[in-house]
Amino acid sequence: MKAERASETSSFSPVRFHLVSKRIDWTVPAWLVLVALAWLTIGNGSYALLSPYEARHAGIVHDMWAARQYVMPRVDGLPVLDGAPLYYWASLGFLCLFGSEEWVLRLPSALSAALMLGFMANALAPWPFRLGRWTLAALFLMQPVLMVVGRFASPDMFNILLLTVAVGSFHRASAGLESGCRPTSWLVSAWGATALLGLGAGPLAMLVPLVTVFLWLGMRRRLGIALALCRWPGSLAVVVSILLWLWLVAPQYSGMVLYMLEHSALAVLKHEGTEHGYPSCGVLVLAGCLPLLACLYRYRDPVRRQAACTPLAGLMLVWLLVLAPLHSLVAITPMGHAAIMVVPLLYFGVLALAPGPAGGGWRDAGAWCLYAVLAVAVGMAGAYFHAQRVSIMLPVIEGVVSRYQPLTDKVILLDRYDYEFSFYMQSPKLVHVAADWTLDDDSSAPSWKKELLESAQFAPDVAQRLLLTHEAFLERLCERRVVNLWVIGSEGAAARHSILSDLTEVVGTGKVRAWYLDAGTVPAQCSGLGLPG
Repeated sequence: MKAERASETSSFSPVRFHLVSKRIDWTVPAWLVLVALAWLTIGNGSYALLSPYEARHAGIVHDMWAARQYVMPRVDGLPVLDGAPLYYWASLGFLCLFGSEEWVLRLPSALSAALMLGFMANALAPWPFRLGRWTLAALFLMQPVLMVVGRFASPDMFNILLLTVAVGSFHRASAGLESGCRPTSWLVSAWGATALLGLGAGPLAMLVPLVTVFLWLGMRRRLGIALALCRWPGSLAVVVSILLWLWLVAPQYSGMVLYMLEHSALAVLKHEGTEHGYPSCGVLVLAGCLPLLACLYRYRDPVRRQAACTPLAGLMLVWLLVLAPLHSLVAITPMGHAAIMVVPLLYFGVLALAPGPAGGGWRDAGAWCLYAVLAVAVGMAGAYFHAQRVSIMLPVIEGVVSRYQPLTDKVILLDRYDYEFSFYMQSPKLVHVAADWTLDDDSSAPSWKKELLESAQFAPDVAQRLLLTHEAFLERLCERRVVNLWVIGSEGAAARHSILSDLTEVVGTGKVRAWYLDAGTVPAQCSGLGLPG
């Protein structure tokens, strides 16, 4: 009796849910995109780059822009081994349009998040409940992980958009084929997004949407539809686009293509720790899973139970199962590993939290309590990332910038590498890094040292100029031909290198110090070191 009454009061049915709409109404998705974009960009220009991941991606984009090297992502002339140039190309476009500002570098992430919301509202419709799309928007704006990643300059949100478009388009194309249509536009969208995902997260990332969709069709015994999806020449276009990119890279950096593929494959088997700490990431993941728990809790509702038995709900469940082992192929930063699973969780959240046909009742009150919990989680996550992860380099950069001459001064980063330095000092080509380049214990080596050493093998000429040993560092200080030299290092660097006492300490704050050496000035200790001076 309850099931009959529910079917009478709701316009939802599994058949209607399965069919593809012939007319697409973009009004509501467009409003959702505008609301989400405004929400995600509020305050983006009021705080500096966060360290180290956001600073890394911002430094890469600015290095390519300042050096006018647009094909291969690079760090001070060394190639970036992510195998994912598309995000950096998109960021370069915004940088050329709007200038070198923090909010410009964050704009691709915010725009990707907003477009993902609009695509979900349209491609995954019709929703089984009234206000389903607006419930999706409310959940989206309260997801802690999406709020962090959407306001963070990194490729993760960009890749999540491409993955969502690929899987969603494959679903709509499959539904069209089952209903006897030829959904050419959805096939173009599906294969195109898959190809772009390969350029945005690495070639192996293309496997994620393909495995998800074809496993879903295989479980439903729709192998004929799977074959029909492959007959379209989109699969050939995917292969050609990736091979074209690899063909451009291979002659320039010998052996790097094989290394990138091997690195991506190993990322699936080996999950590294996160700088944020497992407890903080665990809290964000748990908060993101609350809608799924609520969906299971409200499964007794007949209309919601019908919605959970549709093919699309099955696709979302398969999506979660596939992403569990393969998330590292798409997400680059640790926070992206959590955010990438939010898309299917948002779908189940709408099934759980959207107002039912009758409305009201104590179950809807419980749903509002979950909204409140998510809102608190968003506030706590935002406060934590803003307070704890602002770069310690900013006070030093502010002290140095008034005397720094980008065209003549050279910088030596001593036992450190700060990605945001190039962005704020506007000088990516005049930086050297001095360190002990042996890696006796890989587990204790900082990530910046591993990355520079891995990249150095593919650009030995650049590495010879960029990477200095401690002996070469002393020689550089004693050279008479030095123009103006800056040394930026830790507070303990002076104890390790007593020669720094002959330099002028310009600024020292927290754990970072900056020393300055005028052109033609030779430190007094150079004569005692037996170096040319």
